[in-house]
Amino acid sequence: MRRSLPWTLVLCAVLAGCGDDDPTGMGVGDGGADGSSSGDDGGGSTVDGGVALGTTFKLSGMVTDFVSGQAVPGQATVNTSGLAPAPTVSVTGASYQITGIAPFSVFHVLAGAAPTHRSTYNMASTVDAADVTGVVSRALGETTLTAYQTAFAVTPMAGRGILIARTLDMTGSARAGIAATAFQLGGQAPPHTPLFLDAARAAAPTATSTTASGYVVFYDVMPGLVTVNATTASGFTFSGPQAPVAAGTVSLVDLVVTAGAAQPPTNVSFSTQVFPIFTRRGCETCHSGNGIGRDLGGLTLNGSTTLVLRELTQELSPNYNITRVNKAMPEMSKLLTMPSFEQPADRHPNVTFASASDRDYQLILAWIKEGAKDN
Repeated sequence: MRRSLPWTLVLCAVLAGCGDDDPTGMGVGDGGADGSSSGDDGGGSTVDGGVALGTTFKLSGMVTDFVSGQAVPGQATVNTSGLAPAPTVSVTGASYQITGIAPFSVFHVLAGAAPTHRSTYNMASTVDAADVTGVVSRALGETTLTAYQTAFAVTPMAGRGILIARTLDMTGSARAGIAATAFQLGGQAPPHTPLFLDAARAAAPTATSTTASGYVVFYDVMPGLVTVNATTASGFTFSGPQAPVAAGTVSLVDLVVTAGAAQPPTNVSFSTQVFPIFTRRGCETCHSGNGIGRDLGGLTLNGSTTLVLRELTQELSPNYNITRVNKAMPEMSKLLTMPSFEQPADRHPNVTFASASDRDYQLILAWIKEGAKDN
């Protein structure tokens, strides 16, 4: 199943050190098909999707200017975040190739081209069970950033980052008319009034809402993982990933805007809604008897629903000595926290749920809130 939205991420990448409890341990891209094999507790030489054990894939693309879309001049710089072990990155001019990527991996490309282009975190890239080509990674030009600062009359604070979000409708088209007062960062007012770009991605200092481009700019954002959300009074819901922000860098993120408050799922069935997630999102490739990780962290997510339910709700994690489902504090359940972005990072070495707005995260959370029933 191909990802239709850029933040729909794989729950558990196939990594040598992957595991819910394992102690060993962010360009938009899209990979091939998800695996759907449920596996068993016996041996085997393939992981989900029929990929041979030890198989790795590559992702290739080009670093381009955020405004013009043209290849950056000189030698680009490309790094990855979210892969363990780190893959090999080779760069020739503006083109790059990342090799040694385990199947069912999600990560961020940090692309730039000093001294002309600032290092920029792009949307998450996904590699499922095939090579990925033609990835476009954007970088903000220093002249563009200077023009923005001049037009907006902003002097960025040292030690902070710049976050540029794009508001979209459900079809992926830019969404205009979202007022500055609608935006929050992590449930709080942004450190600087949101500013907007016009249809040509130039600064629009007099704009008070998103234009035809959908772009909104946040200055002086504290480093860390940042969620852009809508105020209750706005009448909107923003759905999108957390964005990695670092001092002196730019981060790009897409937000789908819908009317009304988000409605969490209800009456969630473990057997028909939660249990299939572990196959659909690649979790059982590490947490199974025949996966690369072979039951990492003592957690098995393949087999019968009865077995998996017991692993989640009754068995104690050997590394934390608690059950992986926390009915008293559902959001703190290891089943949710381990495969989610956190800073500092926890023991889970692979890329995870991009945000709490992920549909599968919401299904699991609702199931736990409803008592983690055997239903």
